Amino acid sequence: MNDIRLKCIASGSSANAWLFKAWETRILIDAGASGCRILDAVEEFGPIDAIVVTHTHSDHIKGLAKVMETLKVPLLASLPTLKHLELGGVELKTNKAHTLKDLDIRAFRVSHDAVGTIGLRLSTTRFSMGFITDTGVFNSSMAKSCADLDTLVIESNHDAEMLMRGPYPQTLKRRIAGPKGHLSNAQALAFVNHVATPRLTNLVLAHLSETNNSPEVARATFAGLETTVHVATPDGGVDFSPEISNIQDSSERQLSLI
Repeated sequence: MNDIRLKCIASGSSANAWLFKAWETRILIDAGASGCRILDAVEEFGPIDAIVVTHTHSDHIKGLAKVMETLKVPLLASLPTLKHLELGGVELKTNKAHTLKDLDIRAFRVSHDAVGTIGLRLSTTRFSMGFITDTGVFNSSMAKSCADLDTLVIESNHDAEMLMRGPYPQTLKRRIAGPKGHLSNAQALAFVNHVATPRLTNLVLAHLSETNNSPEVARATFAGLETTVHVATPDGGVDFSPEISNIQDSSERQLSLI
């Protein structure tokens, strides 16, 4: 049995929640689905060691209180997020490793309209995954944090043309397409092309808009890549065990990337 597993509980504009396992360490990333749905997924996945919250928008925290009350595990988030939630927890400082059993968790800043929004780099000695689901742009700092990955979960929120022609009011369209909004398919592809190496064996497209995107449109954008492309959906759609790299990461090398 592979020692790494990534499972999406829900992904999209209304709910986002993920489970990740590295050897004996299991975490929940965001809790935007219903508490009952998340708890059912955790029961199948195995007991978790912590909950990591990327930011405070409701589609990422909807079920958080119920899950925390039931499971009684630590909450990890940026300081602004912890202050907003008022549930206690442990601060994830940007670009500094937080070690949880087998797993190093490194938060890095992204560009979104919730204060304290973070992306994640999750690493063991032989595996690294990047996780970015809400950002309007990417920059060199984010790219450095996502260097030499085995798996990348990246927001591919909308098709720019579908968004502009779609039913949303202009103010919302500008917010989504703006620098603190969400990545389009084309922007996500540009980011992947910037950070991808032969080591990247799995790419997961996340946070797709049900109105301004579709799995088929998103997949077509990434069709030329030499990596396995997965598409997360409101029903999950992703549950796999990524390959473990033969390249061993040292903590010194990881620090040099940030």
